[in-house]
Amino acid sequence: MPRQVKIGQVVTFHEPGSDRSITHRVRSIEARGPKLVFTTKGDADNGVQRWSIDRGGELGQPQWRIPLVGYVVMLAKRPLGLVLIVLLPLLTISGWEIYGVWRPRREDRDPRPEAHGAHT
Repeated sequence: MPRQVKIGQVVTFHEPGSDRSITHRVRSIEARGPKLVFTTKGDADNGVQRWSIDRGGELGQPQWRIPLVGYVVMLAKRPLGLVLIVLLPLLTISGWEIYGVWRPRREDRDPRPEAHGAHT
């Protein structure tokens, strides 16, 4: 229930004008008639959001959390972060797969010296 929410608590709500869910930390709560006006901010965001909900409306609360994931998401929005998070692992995996295709198989290798042109 929105009436039980406290400042500093993390809540999930529907973005105003959208059906997207957003999880932010409550910065302030103001009662205006039958509604509560919330100001919230994501831990890794710079801006705040203001939105209202009926006093008897529904708010979600996270059941689990992944520490610092907001910072990873913000890093991915920058060009260098995109390279580090997406392209670098992609290139590493691709290189490993190409190496696996081109290297000789174990059964193709002949351990006998004469098989490699060695003369005694």
